[in-house]
Amino acid sequence: EISEKKVRTDFSKFGEVVSVRGALGKQKGHVFVRFRKKEAAENCLNCLNSFPLSEMSELFGPYLYLSPATPRDIDCDMYGFYSISFLNLNLKSFPSIRTEFAKFGEIVRLTSGGGGNTDELVTISYADKAAAINALKTHC
Repeated sequence: EISEKKVRTDFSKFGEVVSVRGALGKQKGHVFVRFRKKEAAENCLNCLNSFPLSEMSELFGPYLYLSPATPRDIDCDMYGFYSISFLNLNLKSFPSIRTEFAKFGEIVRLTSGGGGNTDELVTISYADKAAAINALKTHC
């Protein structure tokens, strides 16, 4: 069984993990790990993908196949929206974020883990999947 806590613990050796989502528990499927810094994600991929497959299960258990998320990994959430997330490291305000991302399509929800002007995880939700994909390709 894979818990969020276990995934965070296992991947924190590469850098600060800011979110974990996907198939947790006894589910089979993808688990998405987001690092605070791009370099940590790249280091994780380089390290884990450098081992022969025969050593992978011994060293890293259930994490046999690692790759960066792609636009096709954007799935509809429980509200019927398509969401992308990023860290607000540039300390942009919500109005400036909304203006920047509205050019890709109608934003139906904009949320943050913090006060709206911090380096917290920001999530932007679109009704249209193509809008979310274009925003992801351009900014994230």
